Amino acid sequence: MTIPSVAVLSATPNFFSAGTYIYYSIPQNCRASLKIYNTAGQLVATLFDGELESGSYRIFWDSRDERNGLVKNGIYFVRLSAGDQSLTVKMTLAR
Repeated sequence: MTIPSVAVLSATPNFFSAGTYIYYSIPQNCRASLKIYNTAGQLVATLFDGELESGSYRIFWDSRDERNGLVKNGIYFVRLSAGDQSLTVKMTLAR
């Protein structure tokens, strides 16, 4: 299935200290995932993985990893995969 336009709209605030909201949209129903990676490409956290209906969404990342530990200051990437397309946005964490 081809998704015509997958968009991570924003991570607000992008330079954050405790957490950030991630806004994204899916133009049609599909399987999607939203994951956080570090600069080494390692998976830090999975925020969503499942079926989504078309629409706009907001999810909060509290700067915790898969084991519920706080991550270190630095650059992280949020990756939205939907259908056969994906987008990645850089975020900066500074406590």
